[in-house]
Amino acid sequence: MKKKVLIIATVDRHIRHFHLPLINKLNNAGYEVDVASNGNENFENVNQKYKIPFARNPLKLQNIDAYRKLKDIIKNNNYDFIHVNTPTGSAIGRLAAKSQRKKDTRVIYTAHGFHFYKGASLKNWCIFFPIEFWLSKLTDELILINEEDFKRANKFFKTPNKYLINGVGVDSTIYQKIDEKEKTLQRKKLGFEKKDTILTYVAEISKRKNQNLLIDIMKQVVSTNDRVKLLLLGDGEYFEFIRKKVNDYNLQDNVSLLGYKTNVVDYLQISDIYISTSLQEGLPVNVIEAQFCELPCIVSNCRGNIDLVFDEKNGYVVDMNEKTIEAFTNKILNLTENPTLRKDMGLQNTNYVKKYDVKTITNEIANLYMRD
Repeated sequence: MKKKVLIIATVDRHIRHFHLPLINKLNNAGYEVDVASNGNENFENVNQKYKIPFARNPLKLQNIDAYRKLKDIIKNNNYDFIHVNTPTGSAIGRLAAKSQRKKDTRVIYTAHGFHFYKGASLKNWCIFFPIEFWLSKLTDELILINEEDFKRANKFFKTPNKYLINGVGVDSTIYQKIDEKEKTLQRKKLGFEKKDTILTYVAEISKRKNQNLLIDIMKQVVSTNDRVKLLLLGDGEYFEFIRKKVNDYNLQDNVSLLGYKTNVVDYLQISDIYISTSLQEGLPVNVIEAQFCELPCIVSNCRGNIDLVFDEKNGYVVDMNEKTIEAFTNKILNLTENPTLRKDMGLQNTNYVKKYDVKTITNEIANLYMRD
């Protein structure tokens, strides 16, 4: 008889971005996999897709309905494993699975980055830490993806089994460096010149990802070198705010807001530097993708970023303080003027990032299911 798995996330996009390799792996190993998330997508190798009306805010009343529906699904299907993800999906999923754990159902939780972390607001600590502390008692396996979360979970949480795993994985067969000739051709195709120095940031346009700071940085950079170009890939609630700021600073020729892209690798491959000004990360896939493409990285010193850029051999980490704009500007200009240094930093990532390959990560997570 096939073992049954339910994978839960707040929205379909999370499943699509992070869990399809695991679903395929489990399916090929003979497991029957169902998915519960909010949206109308269907996924290959999924036995049953349940649309659950999760709200992204865990405290919204609509989540009561989500809880009831999810509890009925769990009760009626006798799952061997329930794998929860995202703040809302993981909280409601573990509550709904509480009774089923008495029937030997194992609850696995991948924490993609706790909302309480060094530097987080008091509000975040007061809301999310107590919730996670209590729910840790309803969790059998806890997967953490950065050192800070792993250490904190080991110190405070009651979950019996905790694992530090290197994120969700990146497909190294897709994210690769291209040679200079191909890079020049691809630049022309996308509308950029060989002599441009291209910085790229792939992220939701949001307060958390902090593109607002990056526009201030670009104003300073361009005043020294107007051949530096910034590509912002992503959409989000701050998109129009950032567009207006770009126009107000007269940076239209230097900052391109490209929206959501499915061909991220094409833009990374024409880039010279990867940059992240994020305020909060779990373990950022965007930085790992850039490292697979052998880009030097300049990143803010938040959790997750500092797990990936750990010394000046593979990039720069910038502290967030009153001198942040100046520090980012100097690092960008330094790398712009030193192509050999850019190349050396990128090469340092070649062997280091192998442990983040999606096959390696998928096998590690699948082994948690198959170890019995």
